[in-house]
Amino acid sequence: MRKLIRKMIRDNLLTEGTSHVVGGDHYARVGNYEVHVKDVIDTLKNLEVKPVPVSISNFGPVNVTRPENVEKYIGVMKQGNWDWKREPLYGQFWNDQVYMFDGNHRARAGIDSGIYTHLPVVNVDPVLNYVFKCVDEGKENKFGIRARFSE
Repeated sequence: MRKLIRKMIRDNLLTEGTSHVVGGDHYARVGNYEVHVKDVIDTLKNLEVKPVPVSISNFGPVNVTRPENVEKYIGVMKQGNWDWKREPLYGQFWNDQVYMFDGNHRARAGIDSGIYTHLPVVNVDPVLNYVFKCVDEGKENKFGIRARFSE
């Protein structure tokens, strides 16, 4: 089962990504699942999961929906006013690459700003794996993360 979940995550990362609505209430499609992004982020914050530094060369493609936000963030970063402790990135780790789960615009700005060699990323995989297992078993997850199977 774990290999199947990892395969679905990998396949999704390479083809679909999150159905991102900037600043909105949205679900990410991961393989055959949909999971509420804010629920996952809030859970990771409550669990106090710490980000790890990831080299910008290890980021997979980072798609953005609002390039103007990236430009705004680059300006703030170049002024030295960005707080990565308050605003880490959230990613899925696969084959030595990180694919964005949330924080696409921040990631793109961090990479494009030219001032960072590494960016802080919180790994969402352990929580997603647990939630998807609960979905498969028809159980509620202990975090209350909204998730569903989607064909």
